[in-house]
Parts: sequence; C-alpha cells; structure tokens
Amino acid sequence: SSPARVYKRRSVEEISLEEAWTYYKTNFIRSYGQVIDPSEKRTTSEGQAYAMLRAVWLDDKKTFDGVWSWTKDHMRWRPKDKLISWLWEGDDTSGKIGDWKTAPDADVD
Repeated sequence: SSPARVYKRRSVEEISLEEAWTYYKTNFIRSYGQVIDPSEKRTTSEGQAYAMLRAVWLDDKKTFDGVWSWTKDHMRWRPKDKLISWLWEGDDTSGKIGDWKTAPDADVD
C-alpha cells in the first residue's frame, strides 16, 4: 500500500495571478530581460522596475535576474549616482538611451 498524498489546492486568485504573470512575460518581457512597450517600441525604467517587483511577488527569480541584468547593462549609465536612465529607445541590439534623466518612481521601486 502506498502512503496517502496531500495536495494543496490553489485558490482562484492564485491561478489568476499566475496566468496574468505568464501573459505579461510572454507579451512584454523579452527572453533576455528587456520589457518593451510594443505600441511605442521603447523601454522605460518604470517598466523594468515593475517587472522586477512582479517577479519578486511571484517568486520568479529567473525573470527577476534577467530583467535586472538587462537593466544594469543598458540603462545604468549615470556615473555619479548609478541611477537608471528612464528611457531606452528600440530593442536590445539597435536601441540606445533616449533620455538620461531618471524617473523617481522607478528609482524607489
């Protein structure tokens, strides 16, 4: 006889949150960590920060690490304060910093 198994039943909220996160990752986060606004073909520091927060909330370390790595490598060019520039225009290979200023909400997040 095999031992009894106990399964944790997930709530509707947990399932909905997981499905929303999967949709968000599929449609907005590139595999290498860039979060792109598809309508404007640009990346903002707020978008990167919000994706990292969501990844923490959903215990998705792989996505967090990818987004943070891309952010550091592409948007963290302010030598004095190390804050993130708020705008990247284009994709990973053909893009560039569009504005060196920071966005306070992204800095805090």
